[in-house]
Amino acid sequence: MKVIAHYNTAMRHFEEYDIWISLRKCFYCGGIMKRFLGFTILLFFAINICSCSQNENLREESTSISIPVSDYTIYSGTWTSNGYAENYIYTQEGGAILSAQIEENHLEATYVYVQNSSYRIASVENIDTEIMDSVAEFDFEDDGWGNSGKVRIVFGEQVSVEINELEKNPDNATGMAISSAVLNRENSAEIDTDEDGNENNVEQQIMARDSYRTASVYWNDVVEWDEDNGRYGMDRPLEYILSSDQREYTIEELRDYPEVILYLALNEIYARHGYIFKNEDLQNYFMGQVWYTPLVEGENFSDEVFNEYEKENLKVLLNIKTINIEMKSFSYAGNMGQY
Repeated sequence: MKVIAHYNTAMRHFEEYDIWISLRKCFYCGGIMKRFLGFTILLFFAINICSCSQNENLREESTSISIPVSDYTIYSGTWTSNGYAENYIYTQEGGAILSAQIEENHLEATYVYVQNSSYRIASVENIDTEIMDSVAEFDFEDDGWGNSGKVRIVFGEQVSVEINELEKNPDNATGMAISSAVLNRENSAEIDTDEDGNENNVEQQIMARDSYRTASVYWNDVVEWDEDNGRYGMDRPLEYILSSDQREYTIEELRDYPEVILYLALNEIYARHGYIFKNEDLQNYFMGQVWYTPLVEGENFSDEVFNEYEKENLKVLLNIKTINIEMKSFSYAGNMGQY
């Protein structure tokens, strides 16, 4: 039955060709040998034609399968640990941040790692490379701490950043170094996006820093000073003690301020520019302020960041220290060894 089926298939295909006529005559005319040869030829063509037909179908199927080309531009933007807001990484949780700009498969990026608790920062800047098969690699010579190595970025449902072949700087006593991380799109972990979303988000930031304020010996003094001056509510973590970057104060204006307030106001000028304090109580106080982002270790800080108002107000606050003999242990960020 299979032979007959192949034969019938061959007949259908051969009707388009002149060769079928001659083969048909060969099959029906002559002796047994001729019939056998004719049948063999027909069978051979039937098998080959069926095979060709199947191959054509396979070719048609293969050309109809579209292989998607990865559009890496969708990864442009900011990716962070757990999808937290960038500011939250810097001030609360620590973690990693990848800022990526991608055109087709060309990647330009900066990768930052913030150490938890100390908030030391390591970074690989000026990443400039190509993405091949969802992977980008880049050699770096300095992560800000003298360490070198290779960063490997894998793009998928998440973005994985791997640090390989890391060579640590033997002169780096802190041991700080860039580290690997798995990242999600920034703000994917945010909550409260209703009509009061902005206000709620501020309240969340204030509450998220509450443990720092509680841990600082200065916080209760500041709250008491606010209440003595008719200030109540949750605004203090959002505001500066003095607008020392916007106007110049006089000794007469500040002479009667409590010692602790002047102490914090002086250090606030440094904190506004991301100064990281070694004094634990100072660091806790400023970590409790929503506006504060720790960025620069004391030994790397430059007073060139101060504007003219800030420079003059530093002088005023330091002069008050010398005038008010009650201020006995007035240490501040600029006084190396006390920050």
